[in-house]
Amino acid sequence: MGIPIPVNGEILSINNISSGDLINNIIKMTAEESQEFRLAFGSSFLQFHLKQLYNIDSSYTITYASKQGVKEITLGGIREKEFNERKPREINTSSNQAPYSLKLIDSLNTAIIDFRVLKTSLIFCGLLIS
Repeated sequence: MGIPIPVNGEILSINNISSGDLINNIIKMTAEESQEFRLAFGSSFLQFHLKQLYNIDSSYTITYASKQGVKEITLGGIREKEFNERKPREINTSSNQAPYSLKLIDSLNTAIIDFRVLKTSLIFCGLLIS
């Protein structure tokens, strides 16, 4: 199944609610320090915000702009189970590649952890203890 909105398409509105209003309301409903974090975290719960703020939960009319101009499409909502069935099953990583890397920068008294895959919290706990 293809994605009906082209790559680099800009969503202008969902059910006649401007993307600007939606963004501002997501930021207001998400508690954290920075506006960027509130938006990034809050947007991962877009369906929740659409339901709570606007009582939208089954059909989405999306107006978007792309190189082909401004268009409008209507998409039906799907349940979490169907969404999860559509997601890729496994992230493809090389079997010889560690799921994370740790870099210590003594001069800055800093550690940088780069997670590629987090398959179990035990790996993370072991890293924190070491």
